[in-house]
Amino acid sequence: MKKIALLLSLCSLLFSNSYAQIAANDVELLSISTNIWARPGDVVQIKGSFKTKGTDVLDRATFSWSVGDGDVYSFVMGNLNMSKNRDSTFTHPDLLTIAGSEDIIVKVWVSEPNGEADVESRRDTLYRTIQIIGEFPERQIILEEFTGAWCGWCPRGPITYRDEILPAHPNVILAALHNGDDMTFSAGNTVVGAYAAGFPSGMIDRRAVGNFPINLSTNQWIQALNQMDTEFTPAAINVYNYYYPDTYEWKIDVVVDFIMDFSGSLRLNCFILEDSVIGTGSGYDQSNYYNTRTDIPELQDIGNPIIGYKHNHVVRDMLGGAWGQTGIIPNTVKRGDRYIFSRTIKPKGINDIRNVHLVGVLQAYSSNKANRTILNAKKVDVSLATGYNWTQVETKLKLYPNPVLDIAILEMDYQNAGHGIIEVVNISGQTVYHTEFEARSGKQVVEIDTKNWNAGVYFVRATQNDKVQVIKLVKNIIL
Repeated sequence: MKKIALLLSLCSLLFSNSYAQIAANDVELLSISTNIWARPGDVVQIKGSFKTKGTDVLDRATFSWSVGDGDVYSFVMGNLNMSKNRDSTFTHPDLLTIAGSEDIIVKVWVSEPNGEADVESRRDTLYRTIQIIGEFPERQIILEEFTGAWCGWCPRGPITYRDEILPAHPNVILAALHNGDDMTFSAGNTVVGAYAAGFPSGMIDRRAVGNFPINLSTNQWIQALNQMDTEFTPAAINVYNYYYPDTYEWKIDVVVDFIMDFSGSLRLNCFILEDSVIGTGSGYDQSNYYNTRTDIPELQDIGNPIIGYKHNHVVRDMLGGAWGQTGIIPNTVKRGDRYIFSRTIKPKGINDIRNVHLVGVLQAYSSNKANRTILNAKKVDVSLATGYNWTQVETKLKLYPNPVLDIAILEMDYQNAGHGIIEVVNISGQTVYHTEFEARSGKQVVEIDTKNWNAGVYFVRATQNDKVQVIKLVKNIIL
């Protein structure tokens, strides 16, 4: 047995040496980088990468492609001067025109290294399926701004967005991630820590765009967007939400429908944005270096800091965390697949629910932060649940005067006796008034002292025997 094993080993060695002599000229195809999608009428360029495996320096090779049993298109790429195990890229000069609406399979191969037969041809051919997309769904782009109330240059960010970005790119959503002030939150700090290189700055869909890096100064935003592919997305995204003022519950569904087969680690998320955020103290008062400058007139002579500054586009939360919710979308999806990210929450820290927006997000994930691209987004307003409206939540209770300055009179008409609870909450869900009593049948009146309340919208909730009635109360300021 030892002699047989030795003989087999010797034969193998002799064969490999012989093969190595034969494979003086050998080249293999590594990848095809042509897009995986196209539209009818598009002109597609076939391109990819290859490697020389032969012992001789590779000077030239022939690259070919065909669709099915159709015509073969070939060209010779010369002046390569590639030693063994070096790789390079190719771009085929013959273009593929998409004529129909059916998906196509392109065969691509390399041959004739240095004009010789390629003895080892097992790795010379690759195939690319190009999915034909008749119409892409709406795509919105997220511009995440890195900002802070302490940053004196940061007020120019929302002005740049309003004056330069929106007129040219109305599908761009500004999402302001605050750092170092009272509008920060954990997931936002994680994103800022991963990408921010300075303040003010920002990034577009968490990826490098055109000739620009991921992190951009405000004066680079419009230039980068002008270089961006604003059409491609593998999926349509919608956001459905219902807010219940009487319970302060908010049901949110982010729904994604794939329009093509796709592979990769994908996650879903939902950003909560709020406009007109006002607070007191250094955590809200906006530093303003433009107060004594003339380049942004609307920021001139209004103070440094700006007291009572309205912060817009403020990201209050990311319901899927900084990098999105895992476990919803598998690594391989098919055209027509649907996936849903659902949450039921009671919002915290919100000043006014009417100034809030939701942004559904489809994002990729990788261990490399440079490959965590946002693939699509959708911004929507808050929707009140059926049966509610902003003007009046319920009409079964009588409340006057409304708006109120100091004392509000709540009039109730109970049919039966029972335990009663009166509760008043602000728009953020915080309780500002609470009382309990044994209610008798018939009309009852409760006086509610509002003198020390902040101006704004409140909800008065009356509960008796598990039956709830709600009415909106508006508190005015005393002039």
